[in-house]
Amino acid sequence: MVDCSSCTVENCNLQFPGFSKRMLGSEADIEFANMQAGNSDPGNTLRNCVFENSDGQAMRMSGAGCVMENNYFHNIDFSCAGLPNLGNTIQVEIGSSGSVIRSNTIDTAGASETIAPGMAGTVEYNRVTNIGLLQSDGAGVHRMVPEAPNSITRYNWFHDHNKYSIRFDGDPAGEQGLVHHNAVWNSDAMRLKGDLHQVYNNFGFGGLSNKGIINIATDKGGNANSVTRNNAADDISPATLLSSGDPLPGTESHNWNGSWTGTDIRDQVRDAANLDFRPRTGSVLIDAGTNITGITEGYLDSAPDIGAYEYGASNYWIAGRKFPQSSTPVPPNLATNVQIDADLMWLEGYEAASNAVYFGTSPDSLVFQGYQTNNIFNPGALSTGIECFWRVDAIGPEGTVVGEIWSFTVEGIPALDYGLVYTEHTNAPLGNAVTWWTNNNSIWNAMSAANNDGIGNEKMYGQSFVAPDDFALSAVSFHATGDTKDFGDSQMLQLSILEDTDSNNVPDTAISGELSVLFTSITGSTPWKKLTLVDPLMLESNKAYAFVYTLTGPISELFRVSTDNANGYTIGKGISTDYTAGDFPNPLPPALNSPRDIAFTVQRASAQSLYSSWANDYAISGHDGYVDNPDGDTLKNLAEYGLGGSPDNPNDAPGIVPTFDNLEYVYRRRTDAAARGLTYTLEECTNLVSNDWNSFINPPTGVGALEAGFEAVTNQIPTTGPSQFMRLRISLD
Repeated sequence: MVDCSSCTVENCNLQFPGFSKRMLGSEADIEFANMQAGNSDPGNTLRNCVFENSDGQAMRMSGAGCVMENNYFHNIDFSCAGLPNLGNTIQVEIGSSGSVIRSNTIDTAGASETIAPGMAGTVEYNRVTNIGLLQSDGAGVHRMVPEAPNSITRYNWFHDHNKYSIRFDGDPAGEQGLVHHNAVWNSDAMRLKGDLHQVYNNFGFGGLSNKGIINIATDKGGNANSVTRNNAADDISPATLLSSGDPLPGTESHNWNGSWTGTDIRDQVRDAANLDFRPRTGSVLIDAGTNITGITEGYLDSAPDIGAYEYGASNYWIAGRKFPQSSTPVPPNLATNVQIDADLMWLEGYEAASNAVYFGTSPDSLVFQGYQTNNIFNPGALSTGIECFWRVDAIGPEGTVVGEIWSFTVEGIPALDYGLVYTEHTNAPLGNAVTWWTNNNSIWNAMSAANNDGIGNEKMYGQSFVAPDDFALSAVSFHATGDTKDFGDSQMLQLSILEDTDSNNVPDTAISGELSVLFTSITGSTPWKKLTLVDPLMLESNKAYAFVYTLTGPISELFRVSTDNANGYTIGKGISTDYTAGDFPNPLPPALNSPRDIAFTVQRASAQSLYSSWANDYAISGHDGYVDNPDGDTLKNLAEYGLGGSPDNPNDAPGIVPTFDNLEYVYRRRTDAAARGLTYTLEECTNLVSNDWNSFINPPTGVGALEAGFEAVTNQIPTTGPSQFMRLRISLD
């Protein structure tokens, strides 16, 4: 199509769309598919088409505002003979501006450049893999000098190829490119040459060269004025000529760089091997980013997360072409190493408005799980060794498109198996936390240790303290200042929490069970070790508690312990030997500079995480927001939470809503409301037209105990006052 403008080609399947005539004796260039207008004329649209088995370029377009959307290109350029320019798979002419290349899948291509987007083009939600097979140089998205300014490259997947994933080219290269929320793995770097670029919230691992996985290059333009923030990758590198781990050029902050920490970014996300790149519970990526206008709006909790995905988001973005049926299952179909806490996620069907989810342990007896508009389904706890089957039907304007049945096998012991997540940190992992040092006698009232008759120098360590208030325990961290040894791999670390049950300030009974985590390795280069509870634990004010750590495996003498001795710690029993504060282990020096110095960080759970923990106990995935009402009764989720209701029970509202009897207003309140960040405010109003609500100034006339965890709050309402309406407002700090 030549000299065409504002034309649309849609819903076409083209096999062998471009081919040479060499077998006919002709050496003419290949006649490939094209949709061309003048560079300043309105461009054309290619939508929802398939191009396959082409001996030449798949598509070439020109014109202002060209669109390539939701297409599938595969097996393209298998001779690369006669390709225009440097050789590319899909191309918008370099003189054309404002193209949008969106939601395409490009799988298996020979040309060096896969996507050439023209000037000021947007490339988003594309999946690019197995490219550049027959030509050197090039990249998945390749922008020459004129194509860099005002360009946007975002929400793409680049994986399993040996070409650069994103490249700003030239010497010096172009300027003013925006690159954010891309995921790159098992591929060569995002090679960002030039200057004045903005690089935010990208994620990657498995780089194939000395350029790292995100390359903020100091050559070919220098990037002295570029900004790099909120990125997470195993190697964010400055250039090929500098050592990995050197500082980045330009303005840099809030990045997680494995070449700086010596650790693996895959340990910070839920399951990178099975395409789940969300931060795992307790990850240092959570709330560790900085807000960037136009980029991180809609983040959850106190700050944006580092990386391409937000912890706790109700949707999981997946790049690539949408087919009529649901596709791209996460975990992938036939995966054999899926964790027992896996969520099921998928790319929605083309134009689908909702999804019907089916799940079971047999392909012949899938159980309908319900309808949902988001693409994350929590199947609940899975069992090791079982094979699971699932299907997602796409419901759209043409009716229901039945999905393929996918399967996966649960295998191994995941990090979340027993309720803990283990992470390591260079510095104290503070954040909503309180730190106590073991030589501060005014706070820590006792310490405990138990000798063991097993292998020499094995010990079990514990630490006790009195809760300063009602405390929602989210995490416990510990630090040995002299610990520089690597502990090895395949270790099991266990934490038990004891409480004082007889009011003698000696913790004697385990309240947590043994919380265990299997980790891949422990390194001494990150001395802070953090244990995050999957479900926060509520502690009572002025009660004594103790933490007991057990680490099994071939480790150093520090924190080295076994549980095979009868005198050692067992669930429900006290510790064999008690020591007074300051004698840990025997005794502490006055300054914290010994290999045996230990510090603990106790992290308070956020109000939002406590709410999320409560919501996760119910089958309301996708409808777990504060104002959602999944059971259709009179109460929204936050009201159910505050009043002790069940968000999946439409019949419980009459028994928990506030009552107004004999001019007394009585409502239920959680006894640990302050620790949970909950505020209950009684408000009054003279009429419902003005909507002018004010706090009721009279204090409650009585607070009485109800069932465990709840109390009844009674308020006397004067009959002489002007107010005619009362309401209870429940808010979360």
